[in-house]
Amino acid sequence: TPLLESETSSLGQVVEERSISDLPLNGRDFIQLATLGAGTLPSNRTAERGNFIANGARAVQNSYLLDGANMRGYAGTATVSAAETTLGVETIQEFRVVTNAYSADYGRAMGGVISLVTKSGTNSLHGSGFEFFRNSAMDARNFFDRGSEPPPFTRNQFGASAGGPIRRNRLFFFGG
Repeated sequence: TPLLESETSSLGQVVEERSISDLPLNGRDFIQLATLGAGTLPSNRTAERGNFIANGARAVQNSYLLDGANMRGYAGTATVSAAETTLGVETIQEFRVVTNAYSADYGRAMGGVISLVTKSGTNSLHGSGFEFFRNSAMDARNFFDRGSEPPPFTRNQFGASAGGPIRRNRLFFFGG
């Protein structure tokens, strides 16, 4: 691929599957990776926590597309699923964050646009499993903590994904 895209003036980045799975994310929420792009910041407003600000626009002015379908919630925040939760990083193949001068294809957004591409099944059975572990052994003591040690903290996050054929070359499944 060329390093310079000369057909469009949009500013954005593509985060590929390897980066999504390898980078440490608190809560395994891929939206945290959107703040790596130019012109983005994490939102510090209480109602928009967990979202990002693009080019100074509020987080509710962002647009979220899941395989091309609009997935904004009623309040304009990222639901990214019908249950109003974000997808696990195991189910995402790549996502693109566009923050400036995007085409009319995206529309309805004054902030940034996140376009997600989900994984799909193939003719071969494949899957993965993971555990992400955090504890207080490497935490520093907070100024307001009592005692000389930080308070105990332990978090285990487990997950898995699997995909494969239902009918070879015709019908596939994938779940996470």
